[in-house]
Amino acid sequence: MVLMCKIGCYALYENGYLSVEHVVVKTRRIGTDPPRITRLLNRLHDREFPEWTERRPKYFARHMANVSRGE
Repeated sequence: MVLMCKIGCYALYENGYLSVEHVVVKTRRIGTDPPRITRLLNRLHDREFPEWTERRPKYFARHMANVSRGE
């Protein structure tokens, strides 16, 4: 289990807005994102992800490969 932030990061993760690569959060922004979402994603991008372990890279990579944002 991975703990996510109080502002709804788990929902953002499950819907493909963000993932984790090598200890940092990576976001997937698209031109049709509402301004509020864009600002939030900008704040989260490249932040350290303290729940990272060496066992998780495959999990995060598989999720990113299978969740589309409709780009």
